[in-house]
Amino acid sequence: MYAILFLQSFFFLLVPVAYSSSILPQRVNQIIIVTHAKITTTPTFYIIFSAKPLGASISQSELSRYLHQQTNPEVLALKFSGKAINKNGRVEYFLGDRFDSQKPWNDGTHFHWQDWGKFAPDIWDNIAIAYEPAKQDSSEVVIANVAVRRGGQLLLDTRRKYSYPSKNRIATNLPNINLYPKKGIYPLLPLRDVMKQFREGYYELSGDILKTAYNDLGQTDKDKYAKRGKNWCSEFAAFVLRENNLDAPDPNKSDVHWRNLYEYFKKNGQIYSCREVDNWPDEKKKRLITPGTIVSMLTNNCNSTHTAIFTQWIPKNEGEISKYTAISGNNKGMVWFHRELSILNEECVQSNNRKILDNFDKKCFFGAHSGH
Repeated sequence: MYAILFLQSFFFLLVPVAYSSSILPQRVNQIIIVTHAKITTTPTFYIIFSAKPLGASISQSELSRYLHQQTNPEVLALKFSGKAINKNGRVEYFLGDRFDSQKPWNDGTHFHWQDWGKFAPDIWDNIAIAYEPAKQDSSEVVIANVAVRRGGQLLLDTRRKYSYPSKNRIATNLPNINLYPKKGIYPLLPLRDVMKQFREGYYELSGDILKTAYNDLGQTDKDKYAKRGKNWCSEFAAFVLRENNLDAPDPNKSDVHWRNLYEYFKKNGQIYSCREVDNWPDEKKKRLITPGTIVSMLTNNCNSTHTAIFTQWIPKNEGEISKYTAISGNNKGMVWFHRELSILNEECVQSNNRKILDNFDKKCFFGAHSGH
């Protein structure tokens, strides 16, 4: 018979100190594994994080070199063991100081959770899983499903059958790999390509701009996008555009904010004020505001601006479309996916003063690149 193991690891948001100075333990990072196997109730898994693609297997000596090390910022292997599978077939591991704080992978016995700060920003781009059998285990270990959540953002869940938000049917399959090690060689289940396939299907991504942006969902290192300044929502948007060969403002030469984004789109595309878009019929909204459009909005009681990258309109059963989803770099320290945003912040336009409304229209707009 098949035994189903759910390995759920909650990795609390980790921001590299060498590249960034903060950590967000309130955010959940999670790995779930479902495997067909008869294995011990206290399994041992190695989770390997790497900024560069990994091979199909890893030797015992190489695994030992990467295990808990802090000298190579590009790769880290962590060992998780000693926790029993619950009655539902699930075992959970946490990184951070909120849960499992006394476990060897958190308390410094093997690795201290604060030492995540010494690793590269893209170390979550290439995750792979290896298995260490107990002496009495000899059956093959094939993983059927995996889920990954970083910074509270869902990067992968092969159990999901429908996309967000349109509920389109999706299927993401893992390669059929036996993880049982032989002669000091550990087969790896690489997740890089599966995560990419899932992101594009689950989040209904279209166009290179969105695919680039969602590559960094859950990212916590501002320095990847700009070496200067503290705020980074606009810097993230400009970085994504520049990665797609669009000549957006350079975050490393000057601050990126609503003013120079406004001027950029005025010269290189189209500017649509949020007030204008709010009054459009749905057909026009869908035609002119498309995935990858940049959005500038007012937040913090209309006292601050925020920049995001438009993902898609949220379908409405009745009435006109008024909400959309977007992805952005958040000044609190991560790239996050907005569940719902309104076209118009009504509180910010409660005025008949023309000067106030003109100022609002400059700060709250949709910017579409001419080549987009």
